[in-house]
Order: sequence, then C-alpha cells, then structure tokens
Amino acid sequence: MTIHGKIGFKEAIIVDEKLLKNLEEVILSFFKKITYECKLLNGDYIEFDSLIELLNYENSRYRKIVKLKIKFDYNEIIFEPTFSKLNSYQHTVFGVYRVNDSDTSILFSEKVQRVLENSRRSKWYTLLTKVSMMHFLIFVLGISMGSTIFSVMKEGILGKGNVYTIYPINIGLTIGILIIVVSIILAKCRDMLLPPISFMIGEQIQEIKRNEDRFSKIFWGVIVAFIISFIVTKIA
Repeated sequence: MTIHGKIGFKEAIIVDEKLLKNLEEVILSFFKKITYECKLLNGDYIEFDSLIELLNYENSRYRKIVKLKIKFDYNEIIFEPTFSKLNSYQHTVFGVYRVNDSDTSILFSEKVQRVLENSRRSKWYTLLTKVSMMHFLIFVLGISMGSTIFSVMKEGILGKGNVYTIYPINIGLTIGILIIVVSIILAKCRDMLLPPISFMIGEQIQEIKRNEDRFSKIFWGVIVAFIISFIVTKIA
C-alpha cells in the first residue's frame, strides 16, 4: 500500500535556523536523505547538500532566497506563496510525500504541521500580508455603491445630484484606474516590508527586522495619523 499525502500551511511564516533544524529532524526520522534547493531573487538556483551549507549562505539583498524546496527521497516540501483568486496567496508552504501506511502518514503530517505552527507569524501580520487588490477594490466599490444608494434614496433617480454625463463617468474611470495603480504599488511595498515568508538566514536576518521597523513607523506615523485627522475634521 502506498499513501500519497499532502502538506499545506496558509499563514505567514518565519523560516530560520530553528524551524529548519526541527523540520530536518522530523524528516530524517521517517526518510533517509534530505537536500535543499533555493531560488534566488535574480533567478539563479542553488542546491545545498546539507543544512549547514544552507545556514551559512550569505543571503544578500540581491541574491536573497525567494523560494526553498526541501527534497527527501521522492518527496518535497516547498516554501513559496501560492496563487489565490481572492487573497494575496493561498499557501506559504505546500508539499507532497509518499509512505506505506496510514499511521505513518498521520504521524509525519502532524509533526511537520507542529513545526510549521511554531514558526508562524502573528494573526495581524498574516492578515496584512493576505490583503489583496481585490479586497481593496471591493472596499472602494462598497463605499461607492453605498453613496449612490443613499443619494438615490434621498433625491430620487432623476434628482439634481444624480444627473450622469460623460464628464463624471470619465472622472470615475480615471479614479478607478488610479486606485488600481496605487493598490498595486502599495501591495509591492507591503510585500517588500512584510513578506509572507521571511527567510531569516544570513544578511536577511537584520534586513527583515529593519523592514518590519520601517513598516511600523509608516503605519503609526502616516496611516493612523491620517485616520485621526480625518475623524477630527468630520467631528469639527
């Protein structure tokens, strides 16, 4: 009997020495050989024959790890955000494995899942990284529809404030395009400062910490300040 199992993890995660050592210990208790393959930011691939080699990699800014594949026998666990129609990503970790009995499958899966959960990010961090352009557009569309419904209920379809011409339609289309462009730019900045998978190896340990500090300053210094000033303006 051969069981084909799957591994999946949907939250933001930190990939560091602790996680990798614990994961290697679990894998080697079930399988014989383990190797590591990394894809870098510049498109290069590196194969490591041991965990020590991987942990000693410099992981510099322009050659940093963006994808990690752990291979063991004919199985693999991959650290890479996967596509999602609604969220920014569906999984941060996914993998497949083959074993000979159901008890081994359950035990292996549970142990791997426990290692991953011990390195997951906080709920707020995961929420921020999962917010996509789709969510932003739904939010904007909801406000627009709410405003239109309120205006129609108050003045009627043919009310003075509800006369639709080419000019406001063009303005609306322009604003919509600008919103899409801005949301894409914000998403790219977010992914740079708060990556769903933090490969905290080598130089990226300090780089990731600096980016988290930058995001915190931007959030509290700009976004919250804007919200407070907006509320004060409405109250005044």
